[in-house]
Amino acid sequence: MSQLNESLMESQNSQRISDPYILSKKDVETKVKKMMVAFENWEVHMRTTNTATDAGFQKADKKLNKRIRTAEKAYSILSQTLPLIKKNPAKFSHITPQELQERENFINSAARDIQTVKDALKSPGTLAKLEADRKDTLGGASKVKVCLMLGNVVSDLFLC
Repeated sequence: MSQLNESLMESQNSQRISDPYILSKKDVETKVKKMMVAFENWEVHMRTTNTATDAGFQKADKKLNKRIRTAEKAYSILSQTLPLIKKNPAKFSHITPQELQERENFINSAARDIQTVKDALKSPGTLAKLEADRKDTLGGASKVKVCLMLGNVVSDLFLC
């Protein structure tokens, strides 16, 4: 009986090891977490510096864009696992419908996190701040003018 249990456990473990989702999920978690840390750093620089002249912002911006790309690549691989599992339910019989739903939820959550960061980089408030800092460097807009220009668009990213 004990040998039968060991055999069954080995079979389940080998199924889990060959499960493409398990192999990719950790990579996505790590890369999305690193992206979010880079985003938080980028936000601090965005709020507190002249983005046109601050080397720290330039470095943070470059790092964040790199982290976004690596998170997107890992996400792309992970998102391909669900169709594989759905096409071959017998091969992945250890995956319950609830587990499949949890996997889909995780994949959707990772996609939302990536999109949220990308949207923040292209938001009207971000673009206005970048432009105002560029003009300020050229002798144009002042910080007060930036806050007025943003008007109702001022978000938690920009404290005037």
